[in-house]
Amino acid sequence: MEGSFGKQHESPPAVNEERLLIVSEDFPLPEETLGEIERVIKNPENYIDEGGAGKVYRLPGDLCIKVMEERHTSPHADKFDLGNTTSKELSFLSRLSKVKVKGVRSPVPVGAIENPNTGHMNAIVMEELPAINLQHILLGKVDFPKTFNVDIFFEALEAYIDHLHELGMSHQDLEARNVMVDKESGIPYVIDFGRSVYLNDNADIKKLTDNDWDHVEKMYEAVIKIVDK
Repeated sequence: MEGSFGKQHESPPAVNEERLLIVSEDFPLPEETLGEIERVIKNPENYIDEGGAGKVYRLPGDLCIKVMEERHTSPHADKFDLGNTTSKELSFLSRLSKVKVKGVRSPVPVGAIENPNTGHMNAIVMEELPAINLQHILLGKVDFPKTFNVDIFFEALEAYIDHLHELGMSHQDLEARNVMVDKESGIPYVIDFGRSVYLNDNADIKKLTDNDWDHVEKMYEAVIKIVDK
């Protein structure tokens, strides 16, 4: 599996990390205060899932919130593979909010809630996708949707990743845990841009894009093993 990378693209402007709340006009945040969001997070019934650096909780209004462990301000920051700041991850999601390729897209962000001075909370508020985590399927926790077609799924996923590269971005963490499967259509969503990079910021573009395709290839092999059982 191999994609193409076209002309160079300008990196989008940096998101202002000094703002406590950044909100998208296209997907407005419900009138929840920071305290209310914290109350929701403390309720275990609202827990959805977690990754290496964050946990996801359900919010009212078909939204969810990804709360990241604050590593960049930690006195032991040198011991972590830090990945992106909350604001940089949000910049990827914001730029992709209107991108859809063969039905594949990423979650629409509402904004970020963060205090870079105190590290009190680092979080991204976004839509809750009507989907199943591919990693959960591969682990046998849930089944593929009845509509799932492996060829259609990966043709669509490859088209989205190829377009991502054309936009000057590389995901860099295309593990199964970062791909969702729509419950009705079986089409993929791509999530978690915590390690993504802008290609213009890096000299070795081919190495970065090849890394994405290597991950997709390994994902395909893992899915085929389950489908062919």
